[in-house]
Amino acid sequence: AETLLHSGQSETGLRLIDEALICVEDTGERYWEGELHRLRGLLFFSISPSQREAAQKSVRKAVEIARQQKAPMGMLRAAVSIAKMAAQSDDRNEARALLTEVLPNFSNTKESLPDLYEARAFLMDLTAESSYNRP
Repeated sequence: AETLLHSGQSETGLRLIDEALICVEDTGERYWEGELHRLRGLLFFSISPSQREAAQKSVRKAVEIARQQKAPMGMLRAAVSIAKMAAQSDDRNEARALLTEVLPNFSNTKESLPDLYEARAFLMDLTAESSYNRP
């Protein structure tokens, strides 16, 4: 589904995600459930601006699942997805709050994880933008 997202075949990716979510329900295996919802949101977001609400709902579901599973990497990836969506709208507060919440979980991480690097860069941009826009 992620490859389909990047190759512009989002509707096919959505069908695959929906099939995978049916399997999650059928089997009860929920390890990747949050990631499936995150990808679903990105796929919706890529299809059309009219799908923004469905996209945000899916990614917020991914955040909720990651919190329940106590999965900081899942939260990090979902927060970055929200930040990507927020970059194209005026609502950046949610992305900033989520990134601020989840990044301390990685304060001792020395590796250059691409997701972590991207999250830190988004937070820096969102924080600088917030400081710049203050009266």
